[in-house]
Amino acid sequence: MSFRGIGFGDMLNAAAQAEIEAWTPNHSTVIECESCETKFYYHDLIKEDKVPTVLCECESLKIRPIPASAAKYEDFIGVEWDGEYPKIYEISYEEYLKNKQ
Repeated sequence: MSFRGIGFGDMLNAAAQAEIEAWTPNHSTVIECESCETKFYYHDLIKEDKVPTVLCECESLKIRPIPASAAKYEDFIGVEWDGEYPKIYEISYEEYLKNKQ
């Protein structure tokens, strides 16, 4: 026998429980400099409390935090470049984990 609550309070409890449950991503975003082929992975950038400011090896690609005023997160990830556009693409999360080992 299972218990099912009713009402708006039960919906809030279910939503809170869903946020607690572990979520495993399917993909990871890669930002790659065309000039020096330095790769930055989204999951590495968001491990910190704030998005770090990072430069590629040739310093033509810069990733930095952009303040997000009316959002759940403090910052957006800003991508700036000089010269060639960076490659931005998705890889599977399993491939990301293999690359990090």
